[in-house]
Amino acid sequence: MNNSELCKKIKSEMKKQNLTQSDIAKTLGVNRADISLTLKNLANGKSITTNKLFSLLKAMGKTFTISDK
Repeated sequence: MNNSELCKKIKSEMKKQNLTQSDIAKTLGVNRADISLTLKNLANGKSITTNKLFSLLKAMGKTFTISDK
């Protein structure tokens, strides 16, 4: 999975949970622009830190799992 696909999955999950960027920002104690920039970077194929990724997942009640194909 590339970064733009990851962004689509995150946005899809946000929509399922009816979460806005502002909701996630409040949960994480950052401003909405930080979340917007993070998602924009992913959508454009840029990388983000694992800390940011795990924080986004945690705010949505999700986890990251590594598994065999």
